[in-house]
Amino acid sequence: MIKDPNLMDKNDGPWYYEMHEVGFNYCITDFQCTLGSSQLKKLDSFVENRREIAKKYNNLFSNIEFIKTQKVQNTVEHSYHLYPLQIDFEKFLLTKVDLFKKMIETGVNLQVHYIPIHLQPFYRKKYGFQEGDFPNSESFYKNELSLPIYPDLSTDDVSSVVNNLLENISI
Repeated sequence: MIKDPNLMDKNDGPWYYEMHEVGFNYCITDFQCTLGSSQLKKLDSFVENRREIAKKYNNLFSNIEFIKTQKVQNTVEHSYHLYPLQIDFEKFLLTKVDLFKKMIETGVNLQVHYIPIHLQPFYRKKYGFQEGDFPNSESFYKNELSLPIYPDLSTDDVSSVVNNLLENISI
């Protein structure tokens, strides 16, 4: 991941990064393996907490027409590693970048997952991809943002995230 502004073709917002070269595969240390092994013992409770948080988000957004939450089939056991939303920014005067800035001011850090790979400089150069080649992924990227979701996120924090988001969008 290169964040050198001299190498960037564009900058969509604070989440933006570019890939100019294919990365490397690094091995983790024994200490990191030990830490990871100890965390695996807590995995079930982490996932259950994330599912509860996702349910709260889903309920709070259920009647908001300009926000789409993930649709998860009953046969799927989702771990909610991320909680992405689709917001129809064309219905607002507020851009995604402006929303990010306003949310940071309220203490809420959003993220975007993920920049379409065909728009990365490495893949554009190597394979000749251009904007418009994959309109579905580009549309998803244009409207997507991810809300905080981690096992210790409290009910009050979830409400605060949603309230701040809705307040800032309606401006």
